[in-house]
Amino acid sequence: MRRVFAMLFGLLLLSGCSGLAPVASGSMSSTANLGIHITLADGKADPSGERVEAAKGTTLVLTIDSDRDDEVHVHGYDIEIPVTAGKTVTKEIVLDQVGRFEVESHEPPLTILQLIVS
Repeated sequence: MRRVFAMLFGLLLLSGCSGLAPVASGSMSSTANLGIHITLADGKADPSGERVEAAKGTTLVLTIDSDRDDEVHVHGYDIEIPVTAGKTVTKEIVLDQVGRFEVESHEPPLTILQLIVS
């Protein structure tokens, strides 16, 4: 019961953060998920440069909406995610490397996230 309360409390705290929310919780292990919604619109990114921390083994779930054709690049993982104007794309990435990784769009070049995996 405490774990359920802690999960709900964590969801409430993160719901006010721009697009950042856990998909599932519990201890950060290979079964933990972290969901982040990204919006690319009017030449801007939301979130915009926020620092996100996650444990190695977490599955990062990126959901991306864009008003233009673009690519989102996850540096260090060498993942390119093509996005199409008006469509939503979802990409799951298992965070199996430790370090700091930037998530960026290409057109225009914008830093979306600074991902810290430990």
